[in-house]
Amino acid sequence: MKLKKNMNILLRGMSLSGGAPKSVLEYLRILKRDGHRINVIMQEREQELKELYEREFDSFSAAPDIVSLFAKRSFGTLYAQLCREYSGLKSAKPDLVLVVGHAPAFFYGRFCEELQIPCVVIIPGGDLSANELNLKDGGWCHAICFSEENREVLRRCADDKKISVIPNRIALKMQFGGLAEHLATAQSSINILLTSRVASGKYDSITRFIDNVCRVADGKMKINLAVAGGGDRLDELRKYVSRLDCPNLNIELKGHLDDLVPEFERAHLVVGKGRSVLEPIMMNRPGCVIGDGGEIALCTVANFEQLYRYNFSGRGLECNDPADVLGEVLSSLASNTLDVEAVLHTSFCVRERYSSEYLPEKLHAALDKAEFNPVRAVHIPIALRVVKFAFLRLKQKLKTIKK
Repeated sequence: MKLKKNMNILLRGMSLSGGAPKSVLEYLRILKRDGHRINVIMQEREQELKELYEREFDSFSAAPDIVSLFAKRSFGTLYAQLCREYSGLKSAKPDLVLVVGHAPAFFYGRFCEELQIPCVVIIPGGDLSANELNLKDGGWCHAICFSEENREVLRRCADDKKISVIPNRIALKMQFGGLAEHLATAQSSINILLTSRVASGKYDSITRFIDNVCRVADGKMKINLAVAGGGDRLDELRKYVSRLDCPNLNIELKGHLDDLVPEFERAHLVVGKGRSVLEPIMMNRPGCVIGDGGEIALCTVANFEQLYRYNFSGRGLECNDPADVLGEVLSSLASNTLDVEAVLHTSFCVRERYSSEYLPEKLHAALDKAEFNPVRAVHIPIALRVVKFAFLRLKQKLKTIKK
């Protein structure tokens, strides 16, 4: 499908929270700069992101998240919502539909196939294996994913020619200079920044990291740990921190911050996963990726490809003793022996793979490869689609349990 001029493009997204909508925003900005009209349907969640999308695009409509409605067994609401969206799609007949995530892809892929509209699915990271059956049944004509891990699952759903890996999605705000001079100040006090939402699914990795910092903190190094991020378990984390007995460690819970650049600049070491660690590494800060089980890895050129394969999510990390790994990194900072040139080289590698400055050419190439099947699909009532969606999710769950 060759992109035409002044196309009408619809994006059906997931919830407006976390890193995914920020990543998708970079894709949409490229298409908007090309002169295309962008209409967005997403679930409202974070007010700041909602206002940003409303300012950027021609049309923004709020809609419930399909997965959330299904999980709550709100089948009547889900059916009514899908009927409205199908009717709107049929009426507007956009030139191209972009859908974010497996659930919108399952429904919109078939809607678009029936209405003869090209449909491209965007998979914004995460473990995709539990949802591959939803994608295998879709009528989408091309997929864009952010990691090699996702590509491996998508290969079980579609021909490799229908898949593009494009991790470039982070706008580089700035690059800090004087890295050697900055790291030298760590000899008196080491500043660590951990960026993460303080919510279920993230909470355990935060507390495990804090435990590991406590294990390596001693009288030789003074450590200041700042935790940036809001969430429904922030009060619980405050109580957890208040019970710690670690005199050489000062912990500050900053909550949600609109601008993290000053925190990145102060940090001698940044810690997190995904965008939260990629962005400061791109700005010339040494960074550690953490896993849900407490695993830690300093990002270097040597392990870059392994971290990249899992989209810097912390999955796939192998680490016998995270405290030992962290201790070595902090000792090198305290003694001013961390290789500055290696940090800068790593920063370059991350920018090359993740910076949005390299995005336009890759995005255009992927959309140009989206081959649309002109054969009209058989009409399937939406109620039956919902039933099939439920059946496939149950089937995948049983398959996962057997493993």
